[in-house]
Amino acid sequence: MSESHSRPGLRYRILVNEDTCNISGMTVAKKPRSKPPRAQAAKPEPAKPEPANIEPATTPVVTTWRQKLLLIVFGVAVFCLALVLVEGALTLFRIGDGDLYQDPFVGFAPGQDLFARKTLPNGDAVYATRPEKLAFFNHQEFPANK
Repeated sequence: MSESHSRPGLRYRILVNEDTCNISGMTVAKKPRSKPPRAQAAKPEPAKPEPANIEPATTPVVTTWRQKLLLIVFGVAVFCLALVLVEGALTLFRIGDGDLYQDPFVGFAPGQDLFARKTLPNGDAVYATRPEKLAFFNHQEFPANK
């Protein structure tokens, strides 16, 4: 019987006879099969003595629901503590841009008008941009009476 196998980068040939096996030029002799004679009964193997230093099997550790709950709470607490420490360090060292935290829609909130009524020195009533809104809006002024 002969077989030939090939893979990329690997090529080998197997030849099998009754007493030898040839794999890519390397010959291996087969071991003859030997059957025990029927007249002789197989001798049982003597029992090996057990070493004295073997410990008995331990029972597996069982985790209770309270331990599981405590582990979850501990994990969440450690995460929150780490978050608080990072935020505190960033605040302490003034890392971050303060302009990012100002509301650009401050003039459109209900109850806070963009314009306030004021009277000019000559007595004319006008609406002008409120001073606290000037950071986001240009100064505008128009007469109150149309």
